[in-house]
Amino acid sequence: MSNSPNTVLLSMTDPLPDSAATKIMTSAGKSYAEISIQADFDWQCLAHLEDVQKESKSGREWLRENGYGDWLDGADQEDRICMLGWLKMILDMTQDMAEEEDQE
Repeated sequence: MSNSPNTVLLSMTDPLPDSAATKIMTSAGKSYAEISIQADFDWQCLAHLEDVQKESKSGREWLRENGYGDWLDGADQEDRICMLGWLKMILDMTQDMAEEEDQE
C-alpha cells in the first residue's frame, strides 16, 4: 500500500476512536499487513478483555494503550460487540489486500 490511504478502508474505521492505533495506521497509509496485525491484536484484546495477552497485560490494558481508553470507559456489551464486528471486517479486508499485494 502506498502512503495514500484506501478510502473504503478509511470509511470502515469511522466507528473506531480517533486515537485507536488501527485508525491512525489506516489514515497514515500504512501497509495492509501492518494494519491487519494491529486490527487482529485489537480484536483479540477486546474479545478477551481480562485475559493476559502479552507482557503480563490484560486486553483492557492493551486497548487503553492503543487508544481505546475513553471509548472503553463508556462502552457497554452491545458497543463492544459492534466494535468487534468492525475490527473483524477491517482485519478480513486488510488480510485479503495484503495477500493480493504479495501475489503481485
